[in-house]
Amino acid sequence: MSYEDINTLCSDNSGRATSRAIYPNEHNQTLKIFWVGISAQRNRRGEQESPLTSATPTGVIIDQIISECVGKLTHKRLNLIDRVLLDPAGRLRPPNKQELTEGYRRIVRVMQKNKRCLFIFLGNHIRAHFQAAEQEKIFSLYTVYDIYGTRAVFVHHPSYIRVYRYKTLGDYTDKVANLVATLKF
Repeated sequence: MSYEDINTLCSDNSGRATSRAIYPNEHNQTLKIFWVGISAQRNRRGEQESPLTSATPTGVIIDQIISECVGKLTHKRLNLIDRVLLDPAGRLRPPNKQELTEGYRRIVRVMQKNKRCLFIFLGNHIRAHFQAAEQEKIFSLYTVYDIYGTRAVFVHHPSYIRVYRYKTLGDYTDKVANLVATLKF
């Protein structure tokens, strides 16, 4: 991906997003990457797993992407919803609107405390909620944005690729790793 392909939204004084192209600088600093999933999972013993752990299919794909990334990088994994969500029958369920809003607020606080980092948001649920919260902003997949003073990118959820687009899994991991490689702060 060339620098010309990287588009961003930059915050104006109101904290809302404005459109402007950016070009990464050439400083060779350590880049902190936050991988953000939707919600926590349970392990076989019924306990809550660490976010995006290697014990899950999503975590395995993230590990593969990380192994393809080069440079000074640190990685942190977290979820928009920081607890396991269960329906009355004890099965995993998707988050409701209130839980998404609470998770969004929590992630925004994390973003505001971690400037000059990259947040990789996994899946359309998170992207749709950000679009709703940012009022009329359209966040395209695989495009880098400046949100709350940090860089953010929305990508397909790795599990979606694994289940519905398995033949493109290698292209997906390459695309995300190359996206990370083009960013220097």
